[in-house]
Amino acid sequence: MSGRRRGMTVLEFAVAAPVLVLGLGGVFSLSAGLLKTVQAGQLCRAAAGMAAAGMDLSDPASERLLARAAAGLELTPTGGAAVFVTKVRRSDSGEYAIEWTRAFGNQTRWRSALEGDAARIREFIDLLPGECVVLVETFASSSPALPGIVPPAIRVRTLT
Repeated sequence: MSGRRRGMTVLEFAVAAPVLVLGLGGVFSLSAGLLKTVQAGQLCRAAAGMAAAGMDLSDPASERLLARAAAGLELTPTGGAAVFVTKVRRSDSGEYAIEWTRAFGNQTRWRSALEGDAARIREFIDLLPGECVVLVETFASSSPALPGIVPPAIRVRTLT
């Protein structure tokens, strides 16, 4: 290989390497964001299933089950995730009322969509008089490595 050809190869590598490294970093960041999205969805379904089964979510055993389902999401008071489970009932007179709310994880960083206002449930579903619904909201932090591509926050909501 001549010196000129070797110089061209080095130059090609110098141009291509940063692009390849950035692309590889983007793939890793995107896959980490997708993994957290899947985990948040699984956590949301687990909490909805527990509420639908009538489990007492204030029981420490239930909290441990949710913490196990939230592995990798930092479901702690200062972590990057939170779960809000709220049961809303519409009375026969048409008024909405929150029967109970359970919150897990970082409640200072994340807020429920209802925020104590039961009538806001109409943003998700319109209940008939006498009906009730359980709204489960899961929030998690995402990787900030790719702003604009991977959202900084993951929100998953389920109605049961």
